[in-house]
Amino acid sequence: MLKNYLKIGIRNLVIHKKYSLINILGLVIGFTGFILIILWVQDELSYDKFHKNADNTYLVLRTWNGKVAAITSKLLGPAIKSEIPEILNQTDYAPLPEAFKPFLQYEDKGFEELIALTDPHFLEVFNFKIGGYFTGVYSNYELDVSFDDKFFNNEVFKVDEGSNEKELTY
Repeated sequence: MLKNYLKIGIRNLVIHKKYSLINILGLVIGFTGFILIILWVQDELSYDKFHKNADNTYLVLRTWNGKVAAITSKLLGPAIKSEIPEILNQTDYAPLPEAFKPFLQYEDKGFEELIALTDPHFLEVFNFKIGGYFTGVYSNYELDVSFDDKFFNNEVFKVDEGSNEKELTY
């Protein structure tokens, strides 16, 4: 019986080529759209779920002229934290625009890197893996191993703070 259905289906495909092509293309486009939508929804629902306290981490948004943005005042976080005792911690993150992308040069090597400004609580709220197995922290500078490998080849990192030079070795 299944063999007969298969024969009839193949005959219809051969006899009605244009309609069969239209139907098969419609089916393929429909399945492709469905798969892309499912992948997008899955990505949106899994956004930042890898953090330790993802269920208790919230993003503050503001609405201005009908547009929603994740840009708020730097003073908003501490003000909300002092007003609402249920808030355990808050942090700020501000990526600098492309125009402020500095060119870093050390001896004969040079490259451009994007820079983001954060406060000291950033790594308490988010548990990003910085540099794999080791993070070198010096004063207000945070370097990861990949940055050190790319730029300094595991040499001594020197910080020039005006007239005095300080070193961080690892």
